[in-house]
Amino acid sequence: MSFTHLHVSTAFSAHYGVSWPEELAAAAAADGATALACTDRDGLYGIVKHLKACMAAGLDPVVGVDLAVFDDDGDLRTQVGGRVVVLAHGHNNGAGYRALCRLISDAHARTTGKAGERSLSPSPGPNCPPAPCTRKPSNRC
Repeated sequence: MSFTHLHVSTAFSAHYGVSWPEELAAAAAADGATALACTDRDGLYGIVKHLKACMAAGLDPVVGVDLAVFDDDGDLRTQVGGRVVVLAHGHNNGAGYRALCRLISDAHARTTGKAGERSLSPSPGPNCPPAPCTRKPSNRC
């Protein structure tokens, strides 16, 4: 039976990941895995190399992000409430990836100003649904 790791940080996540995507894909394939996720901290930093490494190793790539969740106390988000791993839903013409990019962009726009700390606040922006956008591209989310 195959096991898929869904929370994997690459060396692109400074201080959290130590292996490059190519090394991770080779190890997963050697262990008999059929898929491998890349969930770098607060961004999609290793995704391109992850996708190429998974395709070369015959693995199904899973794309995601490990985001900080801050308590939203009105003016300032000062307390880290934890972290959440968000995975993009695949096989939908990129809608899951687009929603993931919007989520990360929103988190970066709401940064606390501390290096490396991005916030996913409990309430998303008024024009961007938390789920993949189903509106026409002209009606920007």
